[in-house]
Amino acid sequence: MTRISPIPQITGESGAGCAEARPEAPGRRVWDFDSLSWLVPKVPLRQVICILGPGQEPVQEQFRLLRTRLEDARQARPLKTVLVTSSLPEEGKSFVALNLAATISQRGRKKVLLLEADLRRPGCCSALGLSPVAGLAECCRSADPVASFVYRISGLDLCLMPAGDRATAGTELLDSHRMRQVVAETGRAFDWVVVDSAPLLPVADSVVLSRLCEGIVLVVRRSKALKSALQEVLDRIEPAKLLGVVLNDFPSRHSCEAYLQSSADSAQGKDPDIADFKEAA
Repeated sequence: MTRISPIPQITGESGAGCAEARPEAPGRRVWDFDSLSWLVPKVPLRQVICILGPGQEPVQEQFRLLRTRLEDARQARPLKTVLVTSSLPEEGKSFVALNLAATISQRGRKKVLLLEADLRRPGCCSALGLSPVAGLAECCRSADPVASFVYRISGLDLCLMPAGDRATAGTELLDSHRMRQVVAETGRAFDWVVVDSAPLLPVADSVVLSRLCEGIVLVVRRSKALKSALQEVLDRIEPAKLLGVVLNDFPSRHSCEAYLQSSADSAQGKDPDIADFKEAA
């Protein structure tokens, strides 16, 4: 199960150590969201995005809790671009980024962008069964409008800028002036930008990206993350930008599945978790 640890209080002046709030430039070009291209997933979304499937109520609540804590943190500091990363591969950062972005998009018609910035091992398109399309890598190598590399996902109130070309050296593009332009422009166009980035320890990509983002969410997976690795990660990022830690695949100490069942399930004696597994099989 995925659990969310408390977001630490930031001491000192509000917004210390964070990127400055971006002023709205007068007369800037407004994005035409209706003109964005659509991507149609070829797999059932509930298989990839747990918050959409029945029988996932405990996990859904954890992502809603994370969304609420991010919204609360936003009241005290500039916070629009959130970097989701981990110390090592296979800790579930992409799973968290995708579900977090989908959860935020469900609240009050927010414009949310999932920016896939893991150029070395991207997985969003393959997870959703999407055909490869041009994305961040191609955007950083061109002068075409940023919006031409952003897509709307059919079935979700969510936009995606995929990683694009996999045969790309990540750090050089992510540390470019064009990348800074991408983050600044999408930050103005969207209410939230969730950035799925590479793990912190194997490569320098996320360290570079963390300078452009206003907050960091660190994903830690049970039996995967090492204590020594976590300490090294904390030494690589700005402490004031760390919003919190997502504990992935940790057993819940306060399981209340029965409370989260619908009245219909309870009345019929159904276990939604068992039913969901039977459907998936």
